Amino acid sequence: MNPPINERLKSLASANGRRTNKQETAFARAKALLDHRRLPLRVGVADAAILLNVGEHDIPVLVRAGVLEPLGDPQPNAVKYFMTVDLLERADDRARLSEMCDVIYEYWSKKNAKAKTIPRTGKNGTRGTGRRRVNG
Repeated sequence: MNPPINERLKSLASANGRRTNKQETAFARAKALLDHRRLPLRVGVADAAILLNVGEHDIPVLVRAGVLEPLGDPQPNAVKYFMTVDLLERADDRARLSEMCDVIYEYWSKKNAKAKTIPRTGKNGTRGTGRRRVNG
């Protein structure tokens, strides 16, 4: 039997003795959300990422692909909120969770492939190692 999520977070925290401030903040946010007696009806991007066990940067990818639907009809640059019950149902359905993972895999695969084909340029527009030229 799997231990409850709060105990898994505690063991993760104790196993990783050296954590950065960013990790500490993410851990504290996840613990604060999951310690609620009753989860909030709507959550933002950070809390949706915690509930779905994905990165915050993956939520906009899922929204653009139509896998997640924010509440209301927000503008592209607006703060988006999600219904907690919908997120938990999605996480409980294997087919929908698999679809979500496939969208994330495909997005990062395309992004990484694109990064490999585009040559990097320096600040002055020249290709190279990024070292400064010394005139002398």
